[in-house]
Amino acid sequence: MTQPVIEITKVSKVYPPDIMALDNISLTVERGEIVLLSGMSGAGKTTLLRLVCGLERASRGMVEVLGHDMARLGARERQLLRQKIGVAYQDFRLLPQLSVFENVAMAMEVTYKPPSVIRRRVEDLLNLLLLSDKQEQKVANLSRGEQQRVAIARAAANAPPIILADEPTGNLDTTLSRQVMQLFEQLNDAGSTILIATHDPTLIDNSPHRRLELRTGRLLDA
Repeated sequence: MTQPVIEITKVSKVYPPDIMALDNISLTVERGEIVLLSGMSGAGKTTLLRLVCGLERASRGMVEVLGHDMARLGARERQLLRQKIGVAYQDFRLLPQLSVFENVAMAMEVTYKPPSVIRRRVEDLLNLLLLSDKQEQKVANLSRGEQQRVAIARAAANAPPIILADEPTGNLDTTLSRQVMQLFEQLNDAGSTILIATHDPTLIDNSPHRRLELRTGRLLDA
């Protein structure tokens, strides 16, 4: 049996002074899955994603990603592991004075991909997400929905083993939401395991993939 890509065992996360963001949750994500994690704002979805990508440490329990115990990794090991995780953050974390193309390409440049490979990949992603006509524009001049799609393209740029998406359709209409899910399906077919945090009912209700629900820090079957 292959090792799970993500394994969370009896994990709690408490923020000072005593805010329980996650309460004794366990979750296994197998290689090749797309999993939708639903829940209202404040349910703990973002906290869970931050634990998986190493931006937070669990207060109790174990978080294992690609076979690594996140609590045991040093700073350098954690940095290397993050290169295998594409994250589309809810607050985008784009560089506003760079162009759309530059923001997406940067994710590939740090892994020393050839310029020709970078250009082809970025153009393909922007075309799929209906951003081809925006690639030379500065991100600061885009709408929030356009910035969200740029953030998704950047997370997908290196076709990483794991993709985490935090409310990826929050600012998008139905048509664009379908384009985003089409991209996730293609990335999944190419080998990425994908965990999507969302409270978008259209996304949740129409998905054939496994669904889980977080409610006030506790994990339920959706």
